[in-house]
Amino acid sequence: MNPPDSPTAPQSNRARRDRHVDGFIALVFVVSLAAAGLVAWIEFSRGISPRIDWTLFSLFALLLLIGETTSATWLRIASGGFVTMSWTFAFSLVLLGSPAFAVGAIALTTLVAELKAEHDIRRVVFNSAQVSLALALGGLTLFAFGIHEPITGDGSIPVVTGLAILCSGLVVFVTNGMMVCYLISVANDERFMRTMRDGFAVSMTADGALLALAPIFVISVTHSWLMVPLLAIAAGIVYQSAVHAIDRAHEANHDTLTELRNRRSFVAETDQYLTERLDDQSATVLLIDLDGFKGINDRLGHQVGDAVLKAFAERLSAALPAGSIAARLGGDEFAALIPDVRSGTDVFDPTALHEQLVAPTTIEGFPLSVGASIGVARCPEHGEVSGELLHAADIAMYRAKQFQTGVEHHEVTTQASRGRRTLLTSLADAIAEDQLSLEYVPLVHVRDRAVLSVEAKLRWNHPTLGVLAPSEFIGLAEQTDLIGPITEFVIERAVRDIDELDDRALSLSVNVSAGVLHNPQFAKRTLSTLHRLDFEPHRLELEITERCLSADPGRSRATLAQLRAAGVRISIDDFGTGYSSFLTLRELKIDRLKIDRAFVRGLDTADEDRVIVQSVIDLAHGLGIDVVGVGVESEPEWKGLATMGCDLAQGPLIAPPMDIDDFAYWLIKRASSGFLPVAQ
Repeated sequence: MNPPDSPTAPQSNRARRDRHVDGFIALVFVVSLAAAGLVAWIEFSRGISPRIDWTLFSLFALLLLIGETTSATWLRIASGGFVTMSWTFAFSLVLLGSPAFAVGAIALTTLVAELKAEHDIRRVVFNSAQVSLALALGGLTLFAFGIHEPITGDGSIPVVTGLAILCSGLVVFVTNGMMVCYLISVANDERFMRTMRDGFAVSMTADGALLALAPIFVISVTHSWLMVPLLAIAAGIVYQSAVHAIDRAHEANHDTLTELRNRRSFVAETDQYLTERLDDQSATVLLIDLDGFKGINDRLGHQVGDAVLKAFAERLSAALPAGSIAARLGGDEFAALIPDVRSGTDVFDPTALHEQLVAPTTIEGFPLSVGASIGVARCPEHGEVSGELLHAADIAMYRAKQFQTGVEHHEVTTQASRGRRTLLTSLADAIAEDQLSLEYVPLVHVRDRAVLSVEAKLRWNHPTLGVLAPSEFIGLAEQTDLIGPITEFVIERAVRDIDELDDRALSLSVNVSAGVLHNPQFAKRTLSTLHRLDFEPHRLELEITERCLSADPGRSRATLAQLRAAGVRISIDDFGTGYSSFLTLRELKIDRLKIDRAFVRGLDTADEDRVIVQSVIDLAHGLGIDVVGVGVESEPEWKGLATMGCDLAQGPLIAPPMDIDDFAYWLIKRASSGFLPVAQ
């Protein structure tokens, strides 16, 4: 940990970039003075041409001032430079015969426009210097071709003169673009060639078109002043076309609400970076999902929701390291690419980013604290193309949301993780190919040993791996949309099985996950299944874990409330291993608690476990909740639960998991031999 007064690595690198920027601005300023001085010396040493039309020159200087103060942003991707009408009039001044005065005019008008916009001094100096340098080099190019007189519309234009104009315009265009792009790449810690590619792609149709108008303006106006209004209309059309082209290019690559990159642009930029990266360069891809955003939209309205997204986007952009790319992929999902993360230098800390993103803020007058879950994937460890990295980050983000950790890193790709991916792929075919089956575990009343309920446990009869327990594949299913169909399969199959036993006193217990409870259609579909199969809702009990209650509790409670209202019973599985409180149990009107095996195991050996179990039973009974002891393996455990007043028990002492035929036989055999607590 750095002491408070010592610069962190990012601060140190920011200072380095600032020094680099300041140095480059100083260099451009000095070189522009030298170039302007050289142009003036050449022009004045030869004598100012008497053919210069100073009235026309003054008109274009006035138009230059107007054009410079009316601009449309270009290179919006990197927030640098402008498309202005000034290039048309500035280059026209050069062609009118006085590059020295043209340089002075562009420097003065740019200075006025920058000061009017109240830009910082570094930007004022750089913009004034770089346009002056570009125009000065354009004038020197004309001098190199021997052009020292005004270009006019009198007679034909020699080929050499036309070539000189073309080369001069290219020098102005390339010099200006390269200087702006280089400064942007240094300030944002981006690759110069990438910035050049983006910048020139946009400015080619804007600055290039406006520069190309200058010779037409000069030749036409020197021929007849009556051409000025027509040329002004033509220039306005070209200018507006350039503005619209830039806007369309921007909208095609950016989210209209947040101004961040959209999904298509982010994927393209990420793939471009990954293709061009050096062997010793890495990258980090983040997938970020807002927690509880739907609740904000529902409670406070879409206007506040949009404001939250915009504020989050601004905070994300400001918090990311220089050179990063932020994007809104859609809805409340964001992504970021942090390039060139090298060992031992700029170490990106996603946990620190998370702390900045979730800090409380005020939106539209409402004090809000918006949570976020971040999944982290690294190149090349987790993939070398955008699709692989986004998939890896998505898995990690889901884990962060599921466990409410805020930030999770994707696991390093190993043989085991590749095996899990293969398993997930084949899971999609498991239902269609009838590979899923159920086993049943009875729940017995501790007092009179009557079988009151049965818990359905899912098994996957994998064609090559054998029988797989839910712990081996349900976690994978929860990362996809498969968890819904699997849960619906379990409920329907179990209801059909239990209904065939023709014992309406026997209830059914089925485990459900947080992802299922978050689906607003789950309650409707479950009740529809019960109605279609003529199975009373009060005979169905849904088991949820404490983690289900903590993961997006609003949606979970809404689903549970619908089911409870219809008569479906709710129980908490593995109670004591999570974070739920008795207040939560009271609010949700839980019917049953299942005490985790870890506590039941210690009943005959550990005083602390006995105290915990007794306390849970007493408090649950005070709230009208039944208690189940899970995993009972011995007579002392059974007797301990009975002494404490536990209501039900399940475990190997009573019966192992059985398929429906074996369970039916077990019920018959047990009824004929008496209610014994041990498996027979």
